[in-house]
Amino acid sequence: MRVIAGAMLAALLAGCSTPPRDISIEGLNLADGTTLIALQNALPADDRAALGTYALLHWPKSKFYCGEPIGGRQALAATVGEAIDQTRAYEVKLAREQANARTTAALSNKAEETMLINRMEQLVFERDMLYGRMGPAADASPDGRDIKQRLAIMRAELAELRGRSVP
Repeated sequence: MRVIAGAMLAALLAGCSTPPRDISIEGLNLADGTTLIALQNALPADDRAALGTYALLHWPKSKFYCGEPIGGRQALAATVGEAIDQTRAYEVKLAREQANARTTAALSNKAEETMLINRMEQLVFERDMLYGRMGPAADASPDGRDIKQRLAIMRAELAELRGRSVP
């Protein structure tokens, strides 16, 4: 059966009656390697990978189907060209969303770092005020030890924060 379907598709493509991007997906088995390869071979090189991605992840009959039509569209692709175009648009959208997520994470890390530095500067100010009142005895005082301990914790938090990588 596969051989017959592949032969029919090859004959259809060889006849040049229909441009490859205009071939209807209805009735095609994109899970069949012979069918998919015949379609891909009839396409320009830059369209082949997009069709393969569509067949693997976005074609509703694929066992790896993502679960909903891609690109926010309610209609499934009707032709090979629509499948390729929907896949490309979806990949662009996905890349944009991932870039935005990385930017948001980086901004969030920067805001957290700024807030931590501001708290550390406040503690340094409190320590300086304590030294102004108590002189060298400030180190041994309960407030002095508390400030010193809190600064050490904040320095460790800052080092960890700066060590985080943004995905």
